[in-house]
Amino acid sequence: MKSYLNAVRAVIWKDLTAEWRTRENLSAMLVFALLVILIFNFALELDIQAQESLSAGVLWATFIFAGTIGLNRSMAVEKDRDCLDGMLGELVLTTPCTWLEEFTPREKWLGGLKIDGENMTTLDGLRARLEPRFSMIAEPRDVEFVIRETARKFQHTASQLTAWRMR
Repeated sequence: MKSYLNAVRAVIWKDLTAEWRTRENLSAMLVFALLVILIFNFALELDIQAQESLSAGVLWATFIFAGTIGLNRSMAVEKDRDCLDGMLGELVLTTPCTWLEEFTPREKWLGGLKIDGENMTTLDGLRARLEPRFSMIAEPRDVEFVIRETARKFQHTASQLTAWRMR
C-alpha cells in the first residue's frame, strides 16, 4: 500500500510541476469556472436568501467540473505520449557509466569499484539494486550521443541503455 501511495504522490507531483511550467490547464479551468459562475448568476435570478443557500453548491459543482476538465486534458496528454505504459511498472535507464567524485560521492556509486577484489560494473550495481523488484526485459545496449563543448569541440560518448519490468 505504501508503494502505491508513493507512486500516486509521484504522479501528482509530476503533473503539478508540469502544469506549473505551462499553466495551460489552469487557465482553461479558471476561465471555465468563471463562466459557469457567471452563467449561474444570470440564469438563477434568486433573492438574497436563496442565493446564499445555493452558492456553496454551485461553487463546488463548478470546482468539480473544472477539475474534471483539467484531469481529462492531463490524461489526454499522457495518452498521446504513451506515458501511461510507464505506469505499468516498466523502467528504462541510460547511463554513460562515468563515475566522478566531483558529482557523486564514492559511497553512492553503483559501479566503477572493486568489491572483494572483483570489478563491480554499473550494470552489476543496477542488477543488485533493481533485481529484487524488477527483471531485465532486454539485453543492455549502447546508445551513442554527442555533447557540444565549444563551437569546434565535441565529445562523442556511448551510454548504456537497460530496460526493466516490475515483478
